[in-house]
Order: sequence, then C-alpha cells, then structure tokens
Amino acid sequence: MMPIHPPHIRWVAVAATVIASWSCKSIASAPGDRAPILLTTPIDGDPALAEHVRMLDAHFVTVGSSVEARFALQLEQGPRRSLLVHVDWFDALGASIEVRPQSWIPVELSADASITLRVVAPAHAAPSFRLKFHRPDVAR
Repeated sequence: MMPIHPPHIRWVAVAATVIASWSCKSIASAPGDRAPILLTTPIDGDPALAEHVRMLDAHFVTVGSSVEARFALQLEQGPRRSLLVHVDWFDALGASIEVRPQSWIPVELSADASITLRVVAPAHAAPSFRLKFHRPDVAR
C-alpha cells in the first residue's frame, strides 16, 4: 500500500506489502495492550503476513500538539494469529523519517473481530505512513 496522506486516504498495492511506521513514543490501543518491542537492529516486514491483514478506517487525529494515525486491523481469514506491527513514517515529500529504535507492537488478530491501533507520529512533518508485519519470534 502507498503511504496514507490526510485528508484524503489513497490505497495502492505495492509489492503486496502493507507498511506503516511507528515511533518509540507511539502507543497501541487495543484489547490487552502490550508494551512495544524495541529493536536496535532494524528488520523488514514479512510480505506473506501482510497479504492476510486488512487495514480499516485509517485516519489522522490531532491530539494536543501531536498527530495520531488511527486504524483498525483484521485478518482476512483463518485462525487467530499473533503478529508484530511496525509503522514507518514519511514526510510530505515521501522521504522516510527514520526512528530508532524500531518499535514493534504485539497484536492478536482474528477474522471475526478487528482491533484499533493509535500511533503517534514522530513529528507534524510525518503526514503519511505504511505498515509492516512480522512474526513474534523475530523479537527473541
């Protein structure tokens, strides 16, 4: 998917990978919140996992002096899965905004219910994002 830009949300498939960015000050809001896993050595997402995840109702909200990306995630089909989600942020020109360490959020997804995540942008200069997904064992 291409980065999402407010106020218009554009969805375009890119290499079958759903990518989004996440900063270490990001917060997850979902049933059974778990602390983010911080990785000092960056890893890429797993495109095979991304093919099974659907992002719903993506939008931006200003909260005080920060901007949050809010979106719901749901499995397309199959049994409940534990995944890690990472959000990559981009500036207005589409350049990646590097955030270290990489923050991966543990989530439990199923096909019968969605979970909502709220992710704080690293700066107002980050008007778009893409999601990455991975198996939980990469953080071990």
